[in-house]
Amino acid sequence: MLRAPTLIALVMQLRLIQLALSARNSAANQSKAETSAAAEKRALWVCLPLYLVGAALTIIVNVVNRRRAQDSLTVTVGPGPATLWQDLVSSAGLALDAFLLPQVAMNVFSAAGGVVVRAISPWFYLGGTVVRAMPHVYDAIRRQSYAPSMQPSYVYAGPRDDRFGLAWDVAVPCVAGLLAILLFLQQRRAGAFLPRSLTVDVYFEGYV
Repeated sequence: MLRAPTLIALVMQLRLIQLALSARNSAANQSKAETSAAAEKRALWVCLPLYLVGAALTIIVNVVNRRRAQDSLTVTVGPGPATLWQDLVSSAGLALDAFLLPQVAMNVFSAAGGVVVRAISPWFYLGGTVVRAMPHVYDAIRRQSYAPSMQPSYVYAGPRDDRFGLAWDVAVPCVAGLLAILLFLQQRRAGAFLPRSLTVDVYFEGYV
C-alpha cells in the first residue's frame, strides 16, 4: 500500500522532468528558457546557502549530542543518539518539506526580470504539500492517542524520512501550507505580493 503510490509518484515526476526538458529544448520556447535560466540561477543562489547552513547546523548539533551522551553517566534505555548520516537524512526531509521554496524564489526573480512564470499546476503543489504534511499530522495524533512503545513503528512517520516531534509536527505543515498559499497567490495574482516596481503585465505559461 505504501510502495505502489510511491512508485506511481516517482513515474509521474520523471514524466514531469521529461516534459520540462523537452519544452526547454524546443525552438519555440528558447526565449522563454533563456529568461527563466537567469531566474533559476538567482533562486539557486538563495536556496543553496540555506541548505548548506542547515547541513552545517545538523553536523554541529549531532557532534554536541554525541559528546554529551559519551560524557553522561546516566544509563538510558532505548536507542542511542542518531548517527551523523541519520541526522543528515532527517534534515534532508526538511528540504523536501519546503520543496516549493525554489519555485517561490524563482517567481520573485522572474517578476523582477519582467516575466511572471506560471509553471506549476495547483493540483501538483497542493497534492505535494498534503503528502509532506500528513506524516506530521499522523505523528501528532499518534503521540496523543497511543501509549509509548519500546519499539515504535516507523512505517508511516520515522526519523529516516523527516524530523518529527511536537515542534516539527506543528512547524512543518504550517510552513509547507504557507509556501503553497504564497505560490498560489503569486501565480493567481501575478506578482501582487511583490513591490510595485516588480509587478509586470507580461505572462507566459510555463513548461508544465
